[in-house]
Amino acid sequence: MFKAKHRLTENSFNRTRKLPFSVLLTYFLNLTKGSYQQELDNFFAVIQSNPAPTQVVTKSALTQARKHLSHTAFINLNHQVVNDYYTDHPALKTWKGFRLCAIDGSKLRLPNEPDIIETFGVHTGRESQKDCSLALASVYYDVLNHIPASILFMPQNETVQQPIWNPLCPTIYPCLIEATMHSGYIVCIRQKNSPFVCEPNQ
Repeated sequence: MFKAKHRLTENSFNRTRKLPFSVLLTYFLNLTKGSYQQELDNFFAVIQSNPAPTQVVTKSALTQARKHLSHTAFINLNHQVVNDYYTDHPALKTWKGFRLCAIDGSKLRLPNEPDIIETFGVHTGRESQKDCSLALASVYYDVLNHIPASILFMPQNETVQQPIWNPLCPTIYPCLIEATMHSGYIVCIRQKNSPFVCEPNQ
């Protein structure tokens, strides 16, 4: 069910390969620091209990397999982890019964791919830089429990015209949100899943 929901076509990951859906997803959940090939060799050495890293999958095969995996798989997994934490954690830190959260964003330079350019557009770089696509990555962060509860990517020039909690906030716990207009956000406060304040922060 999870695989069917988060693959890009009905035929993706149907054949038996060295990078099936579960293995590919597990690989990308690791914090990779080295080159693709080195990380792949080390990864398969661990999961196959090999004494020394050997080449099992090439970085080209990884690139091809990645094209069949939807980014929504990682969004779904993150929501599950966050929701389980808020549901089961016995010692949640709150501020007067509210979850205290902050939202901020950073600009990210994106790869030069046709689908990315279509969605995010092209922005003129500096004199020493090529034109590129830029995204605004907005992070919704629980500042008392140190949890990055949600992340939203949007075109860099797209100002948030609706309360940012609508696409970002998990809904299972009352929350107080603080945001700043310099990043294109709207300040809003929610109690019992209903907004009662929503105004720009001048």
